Amino acid sequence: MELLNLRKQKKLTQDEVAKFLNMSQSAYQHYENNRAEPNIDTLCKLADFYGVSLDYLVGREFGNDIGYLTPDQKNIVFVLKKLNSNNLNTLLSEALKLLDEQK
Repeated sequence: MELLNLRKQKKLTQDEVAKFLNMSQSAYQHYENNRAEPNIDTLCKLADFYGVSLDYLVGREFGNDIGYLTPDQKNIVFVLKKLNSNNLNTLLSEALKLLDEQK
């Protein structure tokens, strides 16, 4: 699991995450050190807390897996859903240009 990396990205302490989960810091530390595995309820809370999929938490994230989106990607999807079709087509055209330039 990537709990340590996720926590560090958010600049949180183990104690802060443990309090969110309503457990001791040492219990949470066992998850990060792979000495214990969280139950499904705790995994769901962690996925929501860190904004990742359950697949990602359990190591099933694949490069082409659309089920896992970064926070920035989620924001883009949120904006996309609000665009009318004309603006959506314009954005798609511009995004494809950027992608081509990136290569």
